[in-house]
Amino acid sequence: MSLTKLRLLLAAALVLLLVTWLSWPRVRSGPLSGVEFSELVETLSEPGLPFVSDNLVSNETALGDPLDTLKARLPPGLVYVGVGPEQNFSYIAELRPSYAFIVDVRRENLLQHLFFKALFELEESPRGWLAALLGRTTPPAAECPAWVAALGSERPDPKRIAATRHRVQELLAGYGVALRRSDWRFLTFMHDSFCRQGLDLRFTFRSEVADAPVYPSLRETLLARDPAGRMRHFLAHQESYAAVRTMERENRIVPLVGNFAGRHALRALWQTLRQWHQTVGLFYASNVEYYLMPQKLPDDLMEEFVWNLEGMPGAPGALLLRTYLKDLPGRPPYAHGQPLFIPSLHDAKLFVQRYQAGELPDYLSAQTRDEIAF
Repeated sequence: MSLTKLRLLLAAALVLLLVTWLSWPRVRSGPLSGVEFSELVETLSEPGLPFVSDNLVSNETALGDPLDTLKARLPPGLVYVGVGPEQNFSYIAELRPSYAFIVDVRRENLLQHLFFKALFELEESPRGWLAALLGRTTPPAAECPAWVAALGSERPDPKRIAATRHRVQELLAGYGVALRRSDWRFLTFMHDSFCRQGLDLRFTFRSEVADAPVYPSLRETLLARDPAGRMRHFLAHQESYAAVRTMERENRIVPLVGNFAGRHALRALWQTLRQWHQTVGLFYASNVEYYLMPQKLPDDLMEEFVWNLEGMPGAPGALLLRTYLKDLPGRPPYAHGQPLFIPSLHDAKLFVQRYQAGELPDYLSAQTRDEIAF
């Protein structure tokens, strides 16, 4: 072969290698810019819908029970999708996802997460974060039960409340998310609720509901222990708090307004994740399905939810985590006591297949069939 032909072949091979390299799928990773964060919030979100409660705090004391199983089955670096307020941070702290998206039908939940985000930027410790949220003086450094007790004995500090609110407002103004007057009114109401009730704040309905259970307080969820006796709340450990704080400061926890049975937020999120070549490891739905389905299936809203789940770019072995009230008739005994809400873990793909095959005819079977033990 002549030298000229050899050079031409080498040049062609280099061009082919360059084209292949340029066209190779690239996984999006790392921090998001402020502009990217605000664009995701605005473009992926749906209009908010009214709800029966404000959901300012979680009512799930058993959130730590499945964590060891989740960590064993899901490697770090997958995407986390969840719903609701602060309980998401405990899952995020343990699973170390690449990105986390908190999708809730209430716009108020998005606003609350923006407030939380600002507190993560301001406070270096879980003690400081919770003290700022509750309008209290930050207690001295100590182990978790001790500093929680000290914080619980404090009264609201008007100066701390005013200073925190001022600094949070400055940060929120820079996030690029358009806020209305009604948004600011809710944020004032939310912070006032935390400051007024402190660690005794608990889930309540906006209007009286007959036979409603007594929901656990913020103190109870924070100090709850898993079956091995360990506190797994993200505020219980500096390392857990620091992991979430890093993600918040890198804009990798993105709150969205979205209906699990809607036709925009989740589907737009799935499209974004495919463009990023990212896959979901855990979809945490809390007890949202209680509001999507009647006692018998199928139902239009549940059909839409399952349709959305089917379209999820799930990693191999992607999991679906839900909760249901302990008094669900016909449920099998729970292995770890009697929390008010019982966690239920499933293979996401199998759940969709069962539903579509008509093998989940009611709420009980949808929650308990094929449960993954933990």
